[in-house]
Amino acid sequence: FRNEAQNMIDGRVYWRPQKGIFPIYAADMFETTSDVLVMERASEKPIDKFHTNDLPLKNEALETFLEIWYDEALFGSGFFHGDLHAGNIFFNPTPLPGYAPYGRDYQLTLIDFGSCGRLDKKEKKAIITLILGSTAKNSALVVRAFKALTPMTSGQEEKFKAGLEDIYAKGTDPSETCNLIVNKAIEMEFGLPKNFILFNRGRAFLENQIRDTTKELDK
Repeated sequence: FRNEAQNMIDGRVYWRPQKGIFPIYAADMFETTSDVLVMERASEKPIDKFHTNDLPLKNEALETFLEIWYDEALFGSGFFHGDLHAGNIFFNPTPLPGYAPYGRDYQLTLIDFGSCGRLDKKEKKAIITLILGSTAKNSALVVRAFKALTPMTSGQEEKFKAGLEDIYAKGTDPSETCNLIVNKAIEMEFGLPKNFILFNRGRAFLENQIRDTTKELDK
């Protein structure tokens, strides 16, 4: 709990009231101990509970947070919330009194900072290279990204490249292509850093949420 309380302090990099993003804070009037942590109450409900008329604001909130999350992890301090799922992102399409003047018509609140990470320079570079390689379907870039993080024999490299070609042939969008590539690397038991795995799990969740919400809006 003490670690989580410190993560909440580090998580203040997400405090962007002008963009409707509000990470949860520990309640200052209570002492945090190894087995007691008191925090603020999150507004409204988990983000997957909102549909129909709330979809446009929900999509805007998710896209805004994804941009902030990416920016801080890859181009800032390296810090990132590492346990992103629907239950840890609360959404209020009607901001609480006192929050509305900040300029957004919604309030997105992050909770559960128990699992967070901080990318180092090498990990940042590898993830950016992976994203660029996945988007361009460039096997050389993708292999470079993974070789920067884990040793790879020539045999593993050839097998991985063959797997990449199979993935490209599926014709999936860049986000899903990236997911499949990371899954392939895990399947091949590459020794990937924990932060790399956590970051890509969070990236996949946010991008999938935005994709699914967009599909729902298009119906």
